[in-house]
Amino acid sequence: MPLLPSPAARPLTSVPVGTSGTLALGDLPRAAGLHLARVGLRPGAPVTVLGRTAGGGRLLGSGATRIGLDRDTAHRLQLVPSRARA
Repeated sequence: MPLLPSPAARPLTSVPVGTSGTLALGDLPRAAGLHLARVGLRPGAPVTVLGRTAGGGRLLGSGATRIGLDRDTAHRLQLVPSRARA
């Protein structure tokens, strides 16, 4: 179940590397959302954008989990930056 994106939520592809915040699933298909949940990337999870891939995707970190996302998936996921949640 996706968190409703706040006005500060932005696609992962539009935030700079090093940005930390809270994950929202945006318009990700249910099957993809369930797959990400199995590896610990759930709505409300604290994540950090660790890097960019050559194809425009993103490398995310959440706790001990590191996962590479393709560009389409990264664009569909939303991030509420930490400083915007206060």
